[in-house]
Amino acid sequence: MRVKVTLLMKENTGFLPYSYQYFLSSLVYSALEKANPELSFYLHDPSPFKGFVFSSLFFERFHNKKQGIYFEGKVVFYFSSFFKEITRSFVEGILSLKDIYLGKNKFDLEKIEVLEDPDFTTINTFNLLSPLILQKPIKIGNKLKGIDLFPHDKDFYDYLLKNIKKRYEKFYGKSLSSNIFIEFLNFKPKRYCIKGEYYRGPLGTLRIIAPKDVLHLLYHTGIGSKNSMGFGMLAPYYDSHGKQHKNKI
Repeated sequence: MRVKVTLLMKENTGFLPYSYQYFLSSLVYSALEKANPELSFYLHDPSPFKGFVFSSLFFERFHNKKQGIYFEGKVVFYFSSFFKEITRSFVEGILSLKDIYLGKNKFDLEKIEVLEDPDFTTINTFNLLSPLILQKPIKIGNKLKGIDLFPHDKDFYDYLLKNIKKRYEKFYGKSLSSNIFIEFLNFKPKRYCIKGEYYRGPLGTLRIIAPKDVLHLLYHTGIGSKNSMGFGMLAPYYDSHGKQHKNKI
């Protein structure tokens, strides 16, 4: 279940650093825990797959400066979960928040819209609404460190497919036997810093050939890793006429 959240800036001009994910993540978690305190343990569980994902922010009017983003008017983001009860808790929680802040910026909640699922076919083209994070663990001394991967890296697609298979097994309780094909059509490298730790990944357009249940899962839980931190959200690619772009075999 996916929702679109529209916030309205209360002051004339707002400011956010380019790495604003921590502020957005704090708002999302506050809303979830406000509506359902029992979710707190689940949300802070170390499992890599929480079953939800949210997008980057989309500004009505903004200017990128060296220091960060100066913006005015409306700000939009999307929240989606494989579990309807988590999306309902998010909606109930954000509606009940007395004040909505992103950093020092105070907002009014203008509206929340429930979005219908897209019409998945065998081959689908998606835009990423937030960068895809995928890391390859390597041992440096006695510690494991994650190396960020990009589509041009040798191991990128192998690690991505392994990630999808593990995700499928967790949420559907069975092994994924079907073949999956993924290719990036274009991307730009992005980098974000969250609490002193840097994350790097591609933001762009990709094509996925997979069964509908796999597409449904990726649409509502994200692709790659760190989804519950706001990375790897997918949305259907629409052409210039507003039609969903999909290829049929």
